[in-house]
Amino acid sequence: MLCIYNIMISVNLMHILLIGPVMIYINFNRESDLFKKMLVGISLMIPFIVNVPNIKKLYITYQFINFVHWTAILGYFLYVSYLFAFNKNTSEYIYISLAIVGVIIILIHLYKLIPKLFSNKNIQDKKKYFYSKL
Repeated sequence: MLCIYNIMISVNLMHILLIGPVMIYINFNRESDLFKKMLVGISLMIPFIVNVPNIKKLYITYQFINFVHWTAILGYFLYVSYLFAFNKNTSEYIYISLAIVGVIIILIHLYKLIPKLFSNKNIQDKKKYFYSKL
């Protein structure tokens, strides 16, 4: 169980330290081709990173999150990536939406990360206590 927590912690950190800031940075530095290409790369990696959801099990939180990644998030990222990759005229609201979604991504993953860090610390403290009694 501890291994799954470590993987999810790294996923949260990737969203907090990479994906969200890239999206926010693009809004404030609209001429940065490097960051636009990074967003295109992130968009193209979603199908290879996120598991395909089982539609019959969407009542399970994990399956629902994957479904949202495969529909709304992937659709949004592919549209924005299309605009950037083919140098289309990008509207002001696209840049603003990138910043807003970037902030939301950071806040959601911070909210999910903090309890994992404290529960992970509690598990380690219990192990230390258990092994010290042996």
